[in-house]
This record gives sequence, C-alpha cells and structure tokens, in this order.
Amino acid sequence: MDASNLADLEFICPEEYQHKLSLMLDNIPNNNGRSVPDPYFEGRFDEVFEMLNRASDFLLQSLLKKV
Repeated sequence: MDASNLADLEFICPEEYQHKLSLMLDNIPNNNGRSVPDPYFEGRFDEVFEMLNRASDFLLQSLLKKV
C-alpha cells in the first residue's frame, strides 16, 4: 500500500505481470502515486479506513467492467 510494498512486489513479480501492480490508492481517479498512511504510526485509523473503502469500491467497479 506504499512505495516500499510496491517495490517488494516488483522485485518478486515476473516481468510479464509487472503491469498489473499498483498502489491501492491508484484505484481512485486522480490519486496516482499516493501511499496509504500507516494508521498505527500516524493514528489516522478512520481516515485510512475511508481511503481503503473508497479505493476498494473503485477497484471492484474496474474489475466488474472487465468481466
């Protein structure tokens, strides 16, 4: 959900699937490159929940369009 997680996935992901990797918040329009804040470090639990809930909705809608 942040650049470090994405870098770890890119390292282990086969080349032919690299294009499928992205940050979770990239699913929200006009939000590319934004990381999910660490709720334990920053204490923003409600805000992080809302971010992930919104991103999940957009992700689900994009997956349903591909079916």
